[in-house]
Amino acid sequence: RCVGQVIGIAVGATLAEAKAAALAVKVEYEDFDEWGPDSANPIVTIEEAIAASSFYEATDHTLESGRSVEAALAEPGLKVVKGEFKLGGQEHFYLEANTTLAIPVEGGGMAVHTSTQAVTKTQKFVASTCGLPANKVVCHMKRMGGGFGGKVRPPRAR
Repeated sequence: RCVGQVIGIAVGATLAEAKAAALAVKVEYEDFDEWGPDSANPIVTIEEAIAASSFYEATDHTLESGRSVEAALAEPGLKVVKGEFKLGGQEHFYLEANTTLAIPVEGGGMAVHTSTQAVTKTQKFVASTCGLPANKVVCHMKRMGGGFGGKVRPPRAR
């Protein structure tokens, strides 16, 4: 269905047999335009998904707070980071809808509730963004998956 998707495994009693089997595989592709009038065009970008109202409904959780976002962002001395970020790949799209909630805590730290696999990386990013030492940022994460093939880092040699 997708370029680069595994479609089969070539095996053999020897490496040479397995390589010969892999070379014998012939793959044919269909153009999306030739799938017929009843087929939907594939959605391959975030912009196309928004235009088609095609959203992944991960949860129905809501977040409510006392003061408005505008009032919080107008606070003196606040460092606001904003912009647009685009990531070409969708390595973790199938695995997690990343969500993070950062709450200021007593003593000038942050309590971070996150859904990422990369808890240490999240801690470092929050500390750096907020100008805090990492030990002032405590991340909380419930158990989550990760056995589907997508990993944050490649395995390390021991």
